[in-house]
Amino acid sequence: MTKGRAFTIATAAGVVVLGGALVATLLTAPSVPEDGALPLVGHTAMAGDIAPDAAEGVDPTTIARSPVGQECLARIERPAGPFDLCWAAWRSPFDGDPDQDYYLLHVYGTFGGETGTGVRWASVRTHLVGQPSNAVFSTWPDGEIDGDCRAVGVNLSGAAEPLPAETVCGRTTARTDTQTWSHRVDWTCASCLLADHANRAFDLYDFVAVAEGTVPTWELYADLGG
Repeated sequence: MTKGRAFTIATAAGVVVLGGALVATLLTAPSVPEDGALPLVGHTAMAGDIAPDAAEGVDPTTIARSPVGQECLARIERPAGPFDLCWAAWRSPFDGDPDQDYYLLHVYGTFGGETGTGVRWASVRTHLVGQPSNAVFSTWPDGEIDGDCRAVGVNLSGAAEPLPAETVCGRTTARTDTQTWSHRVDWTCASCLLADHANRAFDLYDFVAVAEGTVPTWELYADLGG
């Protein structure tokens, strides 16, 4: 075998090995930060009188959602792309419990798009300040949702208020921590061969009970990366 041919074969083998290593790296699930590494991006704050409980025979839809609050946070800018995140929180009018008040939190927004190098993961964590009444704390989404983006019904245990279906994209993984009363939702592009520039929607819900006459507060954490 001539030196030129040996060099060509060796070079080709090296390219194959290097290419295989690159593909293996790209197929590796992205490294998502631990809870403590996600930056604090905001707090909820609600205003207004506490609306009365829904009395027997009263249509809950006629009762004001009060207290209520809503805010769009400062855009999170990362080399991978932007994250535009908002929250809305309100007292559920579907509440006839004389000992507890029920509240919902909706965190929503979009991430990714044409700007940036491409998003491989996006994470949001909510943390209820204090403790819920009687451990009433349910969240959506919960568990793992894979596959194409699609509308999924919002199912919150204990929440009588009807909620719209929301778009969820795979791979979305969510977990609830009842030790810290927090809810973590991660989206990962687990097998991206190329940078992902899709503009994706994000939604999560928390449902909580608090002592009658009190108003809950959540801390919000979020980040994304390539």
